Amino acid sequence: MKDLLQAQQKLIPDLIDKMYKRFSILTTISKNQPVGRRSLSEHMDMTERVLRSETDMLKKQDLIKVKPTGMEITAEGEQLISQLKGYFDIYADDNRLSEGIKNKFQIKEVHVVPGDADNSQSVKTELGRQAGQLLEGILQEDAIVAVNWRIHDGMC
Repeated sequence: MKDLLQAQQKLIPDLIDKMYKRFSILTTISKNQPVGRRSLSEHMDMTERVLRSETDMLKKQDLIKVKPTGMEITAEGEQLISQLKGYFDIYADDNRLSEGIKNKFQIKEVHVVPGDADNSQSVKTELGRQAGQLLEGILQEDAIVAVNWRIHDGMC
């Protein structure tokens, strides 16, 4: 699949970039739904005008639905996300980074959340969401988890 991705990138780089942009919009809507345009544009660091044209296209394709409460992913949109996730994981190089960390530190499982957690609240939110999902999968039903957050001299 990686060879196919590289060939596509050489032949039609703007198409892959456009697909990745729309895929990112879909996944961000999925993680934050229902979400309004303004909030989504802040999450994605994209102007509302550009975002509107992209979300209009996604709506026409029946991948999202727009409600008064915000945008939501349709079942078809969720299916497309799961079909393309592996493809764009390679595109974003997340797999290479996680494999390198696993090998270097002899860790069984590594999850990479792309972005800058120091400057993006949505990246921190995604870190928390993924951590919660991982804990949900390994903890017993009656387990109790406590989280302590303390800021000391600018450090957490």
